[in-house]
Amino acid sequence: MLNNTGKTIYYFVLWGILSLASVKLKELVLSRLAQNGFAEIKTPFLSFYEVHNTGAAFNLFTDKANALIIAAVVCTIIITAIVLAKTSKLTQSMVSAMSLLSAGMTLNTFERIHNGFVVDYVYFTFFKDFPVFNVPDIMIVIGALMLVLSILTNHRTE
Repeated sequence: MLNNTGKTIYYFVLWGILSLASVKLKELVLSRLAQNGFAEIKTPFLSFYEVHNTGAAFNLFTDKANALIIAAVVCTIIITAIVLAKTSKLTQSMVSAMSLLSAGMTLNTFERIHNGFVVDYVYFTFFKDFPVFNVPDIMIVIGALMLVLSILTNHRTE
């Protein structure tokens, strides 16, 4: 069990590690695509190809980059404030979930600011018509699910 200071440090360290790993994985995938001259790399379960997404998941809010940026920044600030102010009431799984959410939102936000879009590159081959997504999207979904489950199970450290 981590103490309050440990949980806070854990939040920021995990946020950084997740962000760095995501950036490096994206660089690897996109460089392989460019290096091989292929527009797509296929495996039995996953395919990788570059798609520029001006919206959010499932093409929601297409061409609403400013609204998505503002929403992500506000959510990340709120999550970080909760971690800093309510650390004693948070379990380690809640802090992990919040790190995943913050990392995913930060990465997509920086990309949206820099490019005007987010580069999606992962596609589940076995799900027909499933949208192409990226690792920060996975972080956001897993983080949200973990946070909901942690809250529902109501495990608190005292």
